[in-house]
Formats: sequence, C-alpha cells, structure tokens
Amino acid sequence: MDTTSFIILAAGKGSRMNSNLPKVLHPLHGKPLVHHSLDTLQSLNTQTEHRYHMVVGYQADTVQTATKHYPIHYSLQHEQLGTGHAVQQALATTVTADEHTLVILPGDCPLISPGTVLSLLTTHRESSAAATVLTAQLPDPGAYGRILRNADGDLIGIQEAKDCTPDQLTIPEINAGIYVFDREALITSIQTLTCTNAQGEYYLTDVIATLSRAHTTVSSVCTPNPTEAMGVNTADELAVLAASHPPPQ
Repeated sequence: MDTTSFIILAAGKGSRMNSNLPKVLHPLHGKPLVHHSLDTLQSLNTQTEHRYHMVVGYQADTVQTATKHYPIHYSLQHEQLGTGHAVQQALATTVTADEHTLVILPGDCPLISPGTVLSLLTTHRESSAAATVLTAQLPDPGAYGRILRNADGDLIGIQEAKDCTPDQLTIPEINAGIYVFDREALITSIQTLTCTNAQGEYYLTDVIATLSRAHTTVSSVCTPNPTEAMGVNTADELAVLAASHPPPQ
C-alpha cells in the first residue's frame, strides 16, 4: 500500500505574535492553529495509509503535549535555521524509506481544506511530478514568496519576498507554503541548499528551482480560494482571520 506522509512545520516561536506561546498553539475559535491543520489532514478520504510527522523547536515539550493525542512522530529542530533545515530534520530522523509521497505544510495555516489537499495529491500523481506547489493569486501579495514561471508558464522557482527584485514583487501569484514531494527527489535536492539569502536561512522553496534545473516535473495547483493560503504571523492577523471566518455551525 502506498503511504502519504504529512510533515507539519511547527518549530518557530512566532516572535511577531508578541507572546511566549508558540505560534502554532495560538487559538482560533477555541482550538490551536495546528489542531485545525491536523484535523483537516485526518479527515482526508484517500486510499493510502497516512503518517504524520511534526518538526518542533521552540517550546518543543509544550507543542508535543498539546498534540500528543494525534499519531505524530516528532523531530527536533534545535536551531531554527529555516524551512529547508526543518524538513531535513524530519527526513533524517522519522521519515522512512517506504514513505514515497510527502506533503509538507506549516502549522499556522488553519483554513486549508481537505479538497485542496486532495487536489494537490491528485495533480502530483497524475503528472508524475517531483514536486507540486499550492499557489494563490493575491491583489496585494505583500510578504509572500512569489511564483516564478518561464515564458511557457512552467514553474521554475519561488523567490522569497525579501529577496525579490522590484519586478518580481509585482507578481500576483504567491507560494502558499504547502507542497507535495516525491521523497527521493526531495532528499537529493534538499542537500544542495545554502543560506546565502536575505535571512541567512535554508529555504525549502529553493528546492523548486533545483528540481526545475534538473528537468524534473514541477506541478502546481492554484487555489480558487486564496484565504486557504493565509498564515498567521501577528495577533492582528489572527483577529482578522477569526472575524472574517466564523466557526462552522
């Protein structure tokens, strides 16, 4: 049986929340942000076995205690050196050789829907892709990473906003931070990451350009509902999210 594995990135402090509580544990409608994501993943109706991995770091014990009722394998990111570095910890410690399809998502993206995750997985498998990226179109892309495409419309890279040129900042298509990877392709490409960028971090997004240059298939799904791509970085953003998306009745 094929295995679909989920890697949830939950190591960051979320310093812009101005709170000692780990960002993924801030509540939305009475439930921690990361519980929203985990509940969505557990609701998926697929024909594959599911496994769950979580990368923890800041207040790791607190995050593990808050999620212990889920069937999760935990990896520890001692230093928060970026999303690429976080994924490397999971690959090195808990992901096994029989886990061929890896879905990676942040723990602070509570509005992602089961249908969108299934659409990503379907596109990934039908296109025999090395990687599949969830994107969205935003009128004001702000601090989100921009999707780079060639003249044929092929996805050739993702540029973090802090590293964008002025022209790249005008691109309305953004990276939602949710991906599907072929495990072997990810293991090979993630080894090439460097931290020569504005934040001095190992970006998972740089893997996409590496795979494109290797002439492997990189697919994408653009969600028609861009709110699914909304993460939470500040208390104000959390308040806006709560006000604009009331809990289901």
